[in-house]
Amino acid sequence: MSANPTPASDPPAPEEHGTRRPRRGFYLLPNLLTTASLFSGFYAIVAAI
Repeated sequence: MSANPTPASDPPAPEEHGTRRPRRGFYLLPNLLTTASLFSGFYAIVAAI
């Protein structure tokens, strides 16, 4: 046996610099466009009545 036994599982390696999480604005913009389109369609139907 050695003085410094290694743990059974190695800790996860830090993430590479090449991998990034997508920005929040990437998801926000399509959602705002979809919401605006739904509201505009609803308003057009109500205005036509």
